[in-house]
Amino acid sequence: MVSLQAQMSSSRLKPEFTDITANIRSLHESLKHEEPTKIFKSSLFDLFTSTSALEVGNESLDPSTIKVSKDEIFDTKTNINDIMDRFGVENKEECIYEILDYIFRSFMQWIHDNGSLATNFISIGYVSEVLDFYNKNIAFITTFDSGDFLIDDLLRHFVITLIFIVKAIGSNEAINFVVLEEEDIRLDSLGLNFFTEHEYVDYKFSGLKSCMENVKNEKLGSLCRLVYALGEFLITNINTEYIDKDKILNFDDLRSAFDQFCESKTTDVNKYNVLKNVHSQRVFTNSYPKKQIHRLETNGYEVLGNIINNFEKTIDVLNKNKSTDTIKLTEDLYYLFTNSFSIGYDDSEGDQIKADSSVLRMNVLNRIFLFQRLISASEDLALNQVGMMQYITNDVKSLILIDEDTQKVLLSGGEGAPEELQNELQSLKQVYFDSFLNMMRNPCLYRKSLSKQLLIWDSAQANISMFEQPQNSDIENNLDDYPAISLWVYYKKMDAMIEFLLRGFGENLYSEWEYFAIYWNTFCIIDEKINLLSQFRKYNELCKKRYEKQNQSKNLKKKYKDIEKRTKIKERNLNYIKSTEGILSNISNLIIESETISLMCFLQCNRYIHLLDTFENKSNVVKHLESVNSTYIYDVRFKTFSSIGSPELPKRNTNLVLSKLLEKNNSKEYINDCLEKLKLNKKRLEAFTFDNQEKMMFWNRIFTTIDSFLDIYSGHKLSLNSEKRGIDFFKVENSHKSKTHEYFPTLI
Repeated sequence: MVSLQAQMSSSRLKPEFTDITANIRSLHESLKHEEPTKIFKSSLFDLFTSTSALEVGNESLDPSTIKVSKDEIFDTKTNINDIMDRFGVENKEECIYEILDYIFRSFMQWIHDNGSLATNFISIGYVSEVLDFYNKNIAFITTFDSGDFLIDDLLRHFVITLIFIVKAIGSNEAINFVVLEEEDIRLDSLGLNFFTEHEYVDYKFSGLKSCMENVKNEKLGSLCRLVYALGEFLITNINTEYIDKDKILNFDDLRSAFDQFCESKTTDVNKYNVLKNVHSQRVFTNSYPKKQIHRLETNGYEVLGNIINNFEKTIDVLNKNKSTDTIKLTEDLYYLFTNSFSIGYDDSEGDQIKADSSVLRMNVLNRIFLFQRLISASEDLALNQVGMMQYITNDVKSLILIDEDTQKVLLSGGEGAPEELQNELQSLKQVYFDSFLNMMRNPCLYRKSLSKQLLIWDSAQANISMFEQPQNSDIENNLDDYPAISLWVYYKKMDAMIEFLLRGFGENLYSEWEYFAIYWNTFCIIDEKINLLSQFRKYNELCKKRYEKQNQSKNLKKKYKDIEKRTKIKERNLNYIKSTEGILSNISNLIIESETISLMCFLQCNRYIHLLDTFENKSNVVKHLESVNSTYIYDVRFKTFSSIGSPELPKRNTNLVLSKLLEKNNSKEYINDCLEKLKLNKKRLEAFTFDNQEKMMFWNRIFTTIDSFLDIYSGHKLSLNSEKRGIDFFKVENSHKSKTHEYFPTLI
């Protein structure tokens, strides 16, 4: 073992010791008559700053110790001819095009890969100098003094435009709600005055626009037009100073500029890496350790194309749903923003987007844009300028027929109802609002937020049920007392529970030995959900029969003598009948979809059993599951469900279920039965008309998974990984490469 003396000798610290006991005692005496706690309560004090103080002088942690020679810093005063010679480009405008192309690709690398600004965009000498000048003078640099218009004006305004876009993103309200600096996009605390001192009203990209008029090179002009259009679109649609809630501005210009853009065919973009250096990490207020400048790898224009396409899809959804058709809006945005996160994006290939991708993950710019377009600044929570109670009412009406009085109470937020019920409806409004905002979060935070929402859904269900009649199994003779709202909340809670469990597979959270418990519990929740949907169907069918019977002429004439009253009641009943027909159609589709997911969960459970049953070390695995499964899984994986009383889950009895299925030794029969039922359900689902492209893509991946299961699971030969001697007794096929759904990795 290396001695302490030897360790210290090898460090930058000298092995010299000083007795500071007397100093500490002296300081202690001076604090006796003071209030030491005030030091820690000071508004100027924070733990991070004090910890950073310990890093002062440490070359690995303190950015102020960064040493950069003059030769490493690109001289922005270099004239265009010298730059052309250095990079081997013969045409002036072609040379400037390649530099601007490099700057923009660096900007898009930051947007896409969530890298540090200091190692991407700001590390470029031209950008760093603009910001450094502004920090010192609270004004823009007027020229780079190279003596050429292309650098001193065009390049300078190009850089300033991109800086404004960074400011728009960094100062956006969405960063406090759905976008996190730690996870989504990092701005870093660089102490840049520009981000706080400068107002948008002082600059509207007019400089870049005027410079473009003097550009003759088509490629250079198209790149400048693209960046100008991107800046105009983002500033006017995500910044509160310009945003117009009634219309979306400048998107057609952005779409046109991108379509007409002539992309560079530069063979080696990284020859311009000399433009970057670590100088910016030293000159700006940087509390982070020195970071390496990475090579430019991301295909920025492919990323930008994906962002623009998603802008287009989002705008199309928002324009189509300007009315109170909130159910359609919710579904469209749900599939658009939660179905695209990981598809076509392969982290195993150096964080690069696959060339054959048709769907890419939703970018932070898309999510900021949606947030700003939907949220209305008002006392009453609103989305797309529609009150939240309208969303809730429409959601309830999509599953359960409610009368006019109940609808009025919901829309008014409980006006006229007991104060306690009004409070519960306000809580319900908040959780519904949060669940909508959650769609705009990244996949990790999305799932994490679900766990918090589950508890609020559960609380709302319990509290609202106190204002409704207890559920009676005889629905037919208790139609007027059917507990509508609390059961709808129960349905929403189960939906969130199912999604919370299944999304864990997409995030690679579970170990293979946990799969059975996760799928089994999901299967049980979906089974309860299907039972509730069947109950909704029965209730709505009975309501339809009631109103059809009431609308018979003899019944109307017998009950209402007044013709005008009779006509009004008949019209109301016809509206109820029409509503129930739409509800029943919706419920029928939901049952088929739920049954399909339920079958796939049950199939995965039995595949798990089948592989375990044929594994040579079966006894060791079972023993491990018995000792760990009941504690680890339910104390950690199901912690969120610990306070949820319904639906009742197997909880610590999953081992018992596992043992019984192993004893029956009929997993193969169950597998074959599930596969046959899935084939039938697939045909039924393929007959559906999905007017939502993203929803159709979601189910196409489910269909691909079913086909994969049919191909692999129906065979008699098993492909066990004999090299595994522990509890990981099967392999999981990479869902991205196989194009199967991320909820259901193929067990082989």
